[in-house]
Order: sequence, then structure tokens, then C-alpha cells
Amino acid sequence: MGSSSNGHTIMLYQLQKAQGSRTWESHDTISAAMDALCARFEKLLKERSPNVRNITYDVSDLFGYIDSLYDISALVLDEELSAYIPCDRKWIQNKALQHLKQMAAPRGR
Repeated sequence: MGSSSNGHTIMLYQLQKAQGSRTWESHDTISAAMDALCARFEKLLKERSPNVRNITYDVSDLFGYIDSLYDISALVLDEELSAYIPCDRKWIQNKALQHLKQMAAPRGR
């Protein structure tokens, strides 16, 4: 991708084999898309454990969730090309990991 590596991002999900489980989300940036992906996973964890006050997970749990989806991909706008670039499951996992590392990093002093 060109220099605009944080462009408009469309996330495409297929939760199960049934085509009716397909959905998509539009986000201004890759970072916002990764926020939404994590929020989607956290919502699922809360639904599975409604009596747990503080939900915790690690990267392997998030990757397991991503792998459990029937299909997931992203389209990221490359402004230099004026086109959307398709990105696969592994790319999404890599970006999710980078995003979580950024979130966990101490802020500037």
C-alpha cells in the first residue's frame, strides 16, 4: 500500500457458512476498524460470560476469534492508487496485534 496506510477501511465479515451471516462495517481508519473488531470480540465475551465484571483476553484469544469466523477480510483505501486494496485474515491479525500493542504502550510523558 502507498503512503496512506491508515485509510478508509471496510471490514467484511461472514460469521458462519450461511450467506445471510455476511455483514460489513465502514471505518475512517485502519485503527478505527481494529477498535471495532476488538469491541465486537469483547461484546461476544460479555455475552458468553454475563456475570463476569471484568472481561480479559490476550492476543491468542482474539486471533482464535478471528480464525473462528467463516470469512473475514478488509478493503483499505490507498489514496495514491485511488483504489481499495483487499486484505486477508492474516493481515487483519497483524494489524490487530499492532493496534493492541499501541493501546498497551505507555503514552508520552
